[in-house]
Amino acid sequence: MKNILFLLLFITSFPGFSQINKSQLKGTWKLDSVVTSSGVAMRGNVDYYLTFNDSTISFNKAVNTCTAKYRLTPADSLKITGTGCTKICCDEEQDFLSIYITYDGRLKMKNGNLIVNNQNGAIYLHKK
Repeated sequence: MKNILFLLLFITSFPGFSQINKSQLKGTWKLDSVVTSSGVAMRGNVDYYLTFNDSTISFNKAVNTCTAKYRLTPADSLKITGTGCTKICCDEEQDFLSIYITYDGRLKMKNGNLIVNNQNGAIYLHKK
């Protein structure tokens, strides 16, 4: 029995096993900045928020608000499905940064902040 517990502890310590859980994410996060894949750091003219609940997230673009289902993969990636957004106006015309905000990606926690890495670059958020 002792060997089995040691083996489980050993296996779950590998990077492929989730180090981030839903309880760490739960709540509202405010976007600090986006660093594009070309290395340009940007801040928008609008406050952007991402809120995690048990199985859903909500987030805003420049004008519109979106909700979706999410799941965490064993590799600490956030997978978002079933996104539905309001269609009040065109976000990119209100704030250029909204085109870079895509929360699907690999998650990392650093000093209590959340970083989402994806094809657009990295999104830096702090807990509100």
